[in-house]
Amino acid sequence: MNKQCKVCKKYKGDCGHHFKDDLGHIDYDTPSEYICDQYGNCVSFEETRTKYQIALTNILDNASKIKEYVNIQVLIEALVRVINEDKE
Repeated sequence: MNKQCKVCKKYKGDCGHHFKDDLGHIDYDTPSEYICDQYGNCVSFEETRTKYQIALTNILDNASKIKEYVNIQVLIEALVRVINEDKE
């Protein structure tokens, strides 16, 4: 499954760029091969998250790699605060 599809603006509807099986069923979690670049990234992708939400996801995904350089909990708290302020 391509995690990128889950945060695409077009995810809930058929953007026309998802994989279809032999029976014509659409797999919304998998972009079709022709829409992907040479690295497997969908070129039709449109982000729904803010830069702070992306940063928070990246920190949580890579916490073990960066925890020796920075206090991860402080970064997480700061990003959560900014995300919540943006919602207001």
